[in-house]
Amino acid sequence: AKQEQIVQVELSEDQKSLYRAILTQNYASLSCCDDVSTQQTPNDDSPASKTRRSGRKRKSVFDPSTGSKATGAIPYLNNIVMQLRKVSNSTRLFDEPVRMAAGIHDNANNPIENFLASSGKLALLDRMLKRWKVQGHRVLLFSQMTRMLDILAEYLLLRGYVFTRLD
Repeated sequence: AKQEQIVQVELSEDQKSLYRAILTQNYASLSCCDDVSTQQTPNDDSPASKTRRSGRKRKSVFDPSTGSKATGAIPYLNNIVMQLRKVSNSTRLFDEPVRMAAGIHDNANNPIENFLASSGKLALLDRMLKRWKVQGHRVLLFSQMTRMLDILAEYLLLRGYVFTRLD
């Protein structure tokens, strides 16, 4: 019998710091670079990196702390509710400069730990998938964000899970 389970998950420490910075509109901790749309790592052909390279335009945003308009990483605060939704899914939905400005640094030696530290949901899913695989279950995952599907695909490939993606 098919069964739906709703589980409440706590944010990871990385998510909490970024969530707090966005919620309080902490422009100082999020303004980190001149142009986040051109930042990329060489030889990175992952689906998520292709999305990052899609060329978002920089916009000016009013900064109430200085009383002026500013550019750079701050455009992420244009729609705070959407940005908080992204943080609640994974910090990897933000470009590298924004994550670094919020104090989030990846460990190059352990990519799986990077995924698990970036999302409380993914950490819980990791534990659940291990158990369900042993029990022979099949799992169906939904996401409204295609970039989150990219992150899930990278994670599943790293873990060696067989999956089919339906966009």
